[in-house]
Amino acid sequence: MGKKDKPLYMQIYDDLKTKIDNNEYAPHEKIPTEKELADLFEVSKITSKRALVELEKEGLIYRKRGSGSFVLPEVEDKISPEKKVVSLVLPFESNGGGMMKTIRSAAVFLQEQDYYLSVHSTEGTRDEEREMLQKLYEDNVSGVILYPNSERMNLDLIYYLYIKKFPLVTIDKFYEGLPISYVVSENFCGGFQAAECLIQKGHSKIGYISTRRIENVVSVKERFFGYLSALDKHNININQPAFSFDLKKDSEIKSTLKQLKENRFTAIFAENDQVALRIIDCCQQLGIKIPEELSVIGFDDIDAAGQASLSTVAQNFDKMGENAAEIIVDSLENHKYQYEKVKLPVNIIERETVKDIKKQKTAKNDK
Repeated sequence: MGKKDKPLYMQIYDDLKTKIDNNEYAPHEKIPTEKELADLFEVSKITSKRALVELEKEGLIYRKRGSGSFVLPEVEDKISPEKKVVSLVLPFESNGGGMMKTIRSAAVFLQEQDYYLSVHSTEGTRDEEREMLQKLYEDNVSGVILYPNSERMNLDLIYYLYIKKFPLVTIDKFYEGLPISYVVSENFCGGFQAAECLIQKGHSKIGYISTRRIENVVSVKERFFGYLSALDKHNININQPAFSFDLKKDSEIKSTLKQLKENRFTAIFAENDQVALRIIDCCQQLGIKIPEELSVIGFDDIDAAGQASLSTVAQNFDKMGENAAEIIVDSLENHKYQYEKVKLPVNIIERETVKDIKKQKTAKNDK
């Protein structure tokens, strides 16, 4: 069949695929929009959209709602029709941080098993997550690795996929009460280690700050409970002013910091590194010196944490992706639909945002 005999959408598909294969469009580079393609090839937007849908199904591009379509990097590879596809669904764009390590490790493991990884974003909304999961199920992808925006979202659909024995594993969070396999970090142990690290350095008034409510996110809840358990182990009084949740705005964080400072708190454990970095930025604006006046420790060990010399609890993002992919493949290849519960160990990374009060006191006494 000649080029002119092909459906119009396939002509657009072939043109874009050739350009991607020849690196005329680089990884993560934006390609023409539906409207631009429609004008260029003198076709309807329905036709140009069909071409983009086919490119996405083949694993050649990924689409950002409101932004357009972009070329998938080589690590995610090109997906031909005969290949088996596992999809990774994220609540955010995978443009850096620890999640890129998760993506790469999952992709490498899947490639070794003759599977391919496609990556999708739901932008953190319930409806987008639901629509994406339904679409992937209807498109007969081999399985899904899901980073839930919340373990309270779309429970009916998640359970439906479970009873249909559709291979599904979650990362970062898990569904309490549902037998859905998961790979998460030892969040409780991480919270405990963070608080105990501060205690061992002489801190006794340690705050906890989160931008989310603990009842909505199991990982945040477990980190908080670990923090409380460390305080209790060392007989440190636990009182409500020490912890604050659902602080969305910087103004709310600043208000909390002022209150903690007035109550002579010397350290803060943040829900994650991004929140810790916001706290440090707010402290700078308030004239609070880190770590001289206030020590800060985060959770994750993202790239920005290292750049800012932030002390943190490191997650093993590589193992998270590899183990999740392994559970999916094991389910598919061996027809195993077992409830796998994997908790990966974490470890403290000490940098420059935590002050050792005990060491300072000892140095003064020695003089």
